[in-house]
Amino acid sequence: MAHRRLQNYIDTLKNEGIMDGEYEESRRVQSGSNLPNFMMDLINSFLRDGDNSMRELADLLSSRNVDFAKVTRAAHLIKGGGNSLGGCRVVAAARALINASLVEDKQSCETSYEQVVNEYYHFRDKLRTLYQMERAVINNESRRRG
Repeated sequence: MAHRRLQNYIDTLKNEGIMDGEYEESRRVQSGSNLPNFMMDLINSFLRDGDNSMRELADLLSSRNVDFAKVTRAAHLIKGGGNSLGGCRVVAAARALINASLVEDKQSCETSYEQVVNEYYHFRDKLRTLYQMERAVINNESRRRG
C-alpha cells in the first residue's frame, strides 16, 4: 500500500513537470543494493547541501561586488543535487543562474536566482513528502520480513 502511494505521488510529480525519471532511476539503484535508506539519505543530503547553497547564493547576490565564480559553484551544487533526484525544474532554474553567472550579468543572476528560489523551495517541500513516503515503504517492508 505504501509503495503504491509512493509511486502514485512520483507519477503526479512527473505529470506536473516537477520531476523527471531520474528519481525512479535512483530508486532502482537502491533496490539493487543493500542500502535500504539510500533514497532517504540522498534526499537528506540534497536538502542539507541545497539549503546551505541557497543561503550562500542569497549572501553572494546581495553583495555589491558579486563573486560570480562562487555563485556558479553554489548553483552547480543545486543543479547536481536536483538532477540526482529528478528535480527537472530546479535543475533548469539553476542552469539559467549558472549561465547568467558565467557572463557576469548581475541583473540576470538576480532574476534567475528568484526562479531558483521558487523551484528549490517547491521541490524541497515535495522531497519532504517523498522522504516520509520512503520511510513508510521501508517500515512496511521491515514489518513483512520481521
